Amino acid sequence: MSKKRKKTKAKVQSSPNIESGVQASPVPKFLEHTLVHLAFLFFLISTVYLPALRVPWYFDDYNAILDNVSIRTWNGILHLVAIGFIHRSVVSVSYALDWAVSNHLDLFEAVANTGTPGRPSPLVFHISSLIYHFIAVCGVYLLARKANHLLVGNTACSDNAAKSESCSKLYVSIFPFVTALLFGLQPINTEAVTYLSGRASVLATIEYIYGVLALLFAAEKFGVFKDAAKPDSRHDMVSGALALTGALLLFILGIGTKEIIITMPAVASIWIGLVLFQRHSLRIALRRLMPVLACGIALLISFVLYRISVMGSIIGFEDAQVRPWSNNLLTQVGIIALYYFPRQLGVGTLCLDPDLETVYSMVNPAFLSGAVVLIAFLVIVCFAIRRAPLVSLGLVWYLISILPTSSIIPLNDLAAERRTYLPNVGFCLALCAFVIYLISSNQSLFRNLKGLRVSAVVIALLFLGFQSWKTYQHNLLYTNKEAFWLYAISNAHVKDRVYYNLGHYYLQNGEHEKAVDAFKETIARKGAYAIKAANNLAILYMQDIKDYEHAAEMFRQCIQLQPEREKYWSNLGACYILLRDFDRANALAKSWLEWNPDSYYAGQFRAQTLHSQQRLDEAEKMYLELMKKHGRRELLLKNLANIAQVKGDEASFKRYQQMLASIQKRKIYRPPENYGESQIFRLETNEN
Repeated sequence: MSKKRKKTKAKVQSSPNIESGVQASPVPKFLEHTLVHLAFLFFLISTVYLPALRVPWYFDDYNAILDNVSIRTWNGILHLVAIGFIHRSVVSVSYALDWAVSNHLDLFEAVANTGTPGRPSPLVFHISSLIYHFIAVCGVYLLARKANHLLVGNTACSDNAAKSESCSKLYVSIFPFVTALLFGLQPINTEAVTYLSGRASVLATIEYIYGVLALLFAAEKFGVFKDAAKPDSRHDMVSGALALTGALLLFILGIGTKEIIITMPAVASIWIGLVLFQRHSLRIALRRLMPVLACGIALLISFVLYRISVMGSIIGFEDAQVRPWSNNLLTQVGIIALYYFPRQLGVGTLCLDPDLETVYSMVNPAFLSGAVVLIAFLVIVCFAIRRAPLVSLGLVWYLISILPTSSIIPLNDLAAERRTYLPNVGFCLALCAFVIYLISSNQSLFRNLKGLRVSAVVIALLFLGFQSWKTYQHNLLYTNKEAFWLYAISNAHVKDRVYYNLGHYYLQNGEHEKAVDAFKETIARKGAYAIKAANNLAILYMQDIKDYEHAAEMFRQCIQLQPEREKYWSNLGACYILLRDFDRANALAKSWLEWNPDSYYAGQFRAQTLHSQQRLDEAEKMYLELMKKHGRRELLLKNLANIAQVKGDEASFKRYQQMLASIQKRKIYRPPENYGESQIFRLETNEN
């Protein structure tokens, strides 16, 4: 037989069996293995997020991690959980684990301009966040595979049997991997993963995904989807009960992670309902769905009652007063369609602090455009239920899971990219299912036109490559704080908060002239951060420029605007002490105590003023009164020990040192007085 005939025969044997209607698997056999898929996912995601390991602390990281003394010991963690599990205690526990590992490995970064070890390095925190992200990606993979098993195997992609089998094979071999890959590489997910304070979204998504998976598994084991509607064996009954228990535990953990977990029972119920409607008549499907809905409603009521008992209300957000709910709804419709949706496709610039406007009218173009997009999503859900049910499942997940953060509840920030992390699971599911459905429904066209097949593959690879490149570049941007905030200003030049954070970076980095300009720009915009910028600018005047009178005047303005912020009183007092103007310092202490007689900080400042004047007996008496009223505190004991040493009272000095050692040994932590600073005055930290 000639070589030409051999090649022809081999070609015929390897070609699809068209007559039987069965097409060969569209991908090599070894690439269908789950471990191979997960290995590829891990490699690609790790590569794209590699720059994240060098990202410094940002924004709310100071409040949530660095200044959160509760995460430094197990006693603090237990206290935090005890006072309110619903206040994202699970997230704090994850930070505590990272803090403990950082301490164990002695990973600390140098304080700017000093070179001395200070706060923990964020390296361990970032490694943990990447691990959590990969766990979420694995969950998306398993979820897509489970959805494919429940729906595609039972419903045809088209009316033609040959196309249906080919479609099913294409889904089985490609769909879960591509969906998980798209989710793992999506640029808009960067904020939730790389910005450490966005970890709540990642952890809640993990609990959400695996909770839904557990509920679907339990429904299968209990025989909900079968004709008999009962478990096949005792083993199935036990497995279903364990899965149901696991889903409940994940829901409880979600309550302590982020409020978005509340929609998990609704999404799981709708998914189970769609599977039932695909397999059974409407009457049977509704009858079997009723117990599922009852369980979901019970979980919802339990969540609401628990929230009211702990927080006193259903919403419980201070942010809820920032704008009317109706205006918030009008605004969010436009944000979903015009801000989130394009960026989920990789279009548009990403920004940690986007500058968006509130919508006040239904004739606003942003609302109208958003309404058209959302209506289109709903229409697709309805028309795809039979032909492409996975598209419907994905869009249902997306539309429901985005409701807690993008509907009537007026959060302080109109938009935050980390809020799309959970909805992105459904978005990626729907997008990939829709594309593969189009390909599978036109098998003959793709089979006969090789150029079309090649073009489809090239377009898919280019799209994923573009997504990967953009995610990598955005992670790279996070590594340079100055470039990051300048980039944010270029995209949100109206907001005062981005200028404030740029000034805060310059101040920490010792670039005082740039810090002055940034803080002045913040003040000029007369927004919520103007007073904080004024406080930090005054500190800069006092600490580096040595213009104490100018600094004192700015501190007095801060006190007039926000007298309840005791740090402004403290900073003004520090300014008077540096001026050695004890008359004004004593007058300030008197006014402060008159305004708030129970203030520990006011009493401490009064005692320190006496201490600075060498009026040791009076200072000692006041320190003792403060300790009697507010308990033992490290600063009080240090000052009392100093006075005893100066007075030559060795017995008292040793007693105070023993008390101080006892406190440090027992790790009794209270809210920080001067964490990370050596002066009596304190810098404002980034706040959301």
